[in-house]
Amino acid sequence: MLSVNKAIIVGEVSDPPKHSNGDGWSVSRFTVKTVKTFIKKDGTEGISSTWIRCNAWNALADKMHAGVPMGTIVAVTGEIENRKYMAKDGTEKRDFSIKADSIEVMSYSNSQDSTLKDQPKIDPAPTEKYDDKLLF
Repeated sequence: MLSVNKAIIVGEVSDPPKHSNGDGWSVSRFTVKTVKTFIKKDGTEGISSTWIRCNAWNALADKMHAGVPMGTIVAVTGEIENRKYMAKDGTEKRDFSIKADSIEVMSYSNSQDSTLKDQPKIDPAPTEKYDDKLLF
């Protein structure tokens, strides 16, 4: 059976990355906030935010911890993981997160420090217009 577990999200780092070393492994746990707009029934624009938990391991965790402040726009690619755990009230809960394979910094927050200013920026995608012809 063919199956694919791949997630790509682009959003703002909402939690400062947390870094811990346990058993020789580095991990950075952080949240990415995605925002979408929609039109309400009364015709006004509404905004909906979703916070997605992400985990980066080893060298990727070290890079997140060293230079990605809150407010930075990132593109996270990875796989969706879930785990079961027992809550304090004794009920079984599920938790979903993305185990990051790669993290691209799209733009830094306005509060960037001098060490971040020297890092290369990612150029925005070209805004070319295409006609209806197939490109492949």
